Amino acid sequence: ALETGIETRETVLGYTQRGGSPTAFDRNMATLMGGHATEMAANKQFGRMVALIDGKVSSRSLEEVAGKLKLVPVDHPLVIQGKRIGISFG
Repeated sequence: ALETGIETRETVLGYTQRGGSPTAFDRNMATLMGGHATEMAANKQFGRMVALIDGKVSSRSLEEVAGKLKLVPVDHPLVIQGKRIGISFG
């Protein structure tokens, strides 16, 4: 082993994320989005981001989305349910 004098530690990403372990949906979505991003790069489609639009993996130009906010209404069912189970929204 190479001695550098620098202390390092292993970190499991799941421990540092607030969301916990990924669900089957998370894993499937990551596979679909990663595959789409790979195809975009192979086809030299740069300056775009992968997005879920109307339930389908697609892409949008960065110019179209940069600097815009997508707000979630406080009465959205996910916000209401999250509050009921004790999720902190900041």
